[in-house]
Amino acid sequence: MKRLAIAVLVACGAPAVHEPAPPPVAIVDPSARTLLDAWATAIGGRTQVAALGALHLQGRYTKGGVTGTIDLWETPRGERREELQLSFLHELRVFDGARGWLVDRNGEVRDLDGFELDDQLAFAFRGSFAPLLADRVPGAVTVDAKGNLVLAAAGGHRPETVTLGPDHRPARIVRRDSEKQRVTTFDHWIDVLGVAMPFHVHEDNGDPN
Repeated sequence: MKRLAIAVLVACGAPAVHEPAPPPVAIVDPSARTLLDAWATAIGGRTQVAALGALHLQGRYTKGGVTGTIDLWETPRGERREELQLSFLHELRVFDGARGWLVDRNGEVRDLDGFELDDQLAFAFRGSFAPLLADRVPGAVTVDAKGNLVLAAAGGHRPETVTLGPDHRPARIVRRDSEKQRVTTFDHWIDVLGVAMPFHVHEDNGDPN
């Protein structure tokens, strides 16, 4: 079984520039609005979320029993920069909102494609808070038969199913990971510039490595 845990140590926001709101690019099904409103309120409100701007997160990263570090930047436009150091393994992923690149441990650069690009699209849609702020990153939000939110990034092929907890914050996210399912859970929420964010993130796709 694969387990990955991230403990966020530092998060800071660059102030957002206040301009007239652009038109929505994320399509929200009417059935999802009540759940999204509850989610937004539970983490501090849409006004506070919109004021965050870019986020910089640093923390511990554990995979297969080995602990290293993660350094992550995310912007409201869906851009991402993710740097991992795990023992001798060093990887850097950069995503501009549509395309992505990996710098591997040998310093070689290649394009992200397939499930790797799907990962970045899904992370960018959720990480930019696009489900709550529909003017940010293209995608769609619906509700499944069990009453869970379904987040589908535009261009992606593996939507995320989000279960909100009793506190209306995301408690569990499930997404298809090749032949398996990737399950992400969150706990120990902390206040970051007026917005509640999880201090611990745990991912499991059943792979022991």
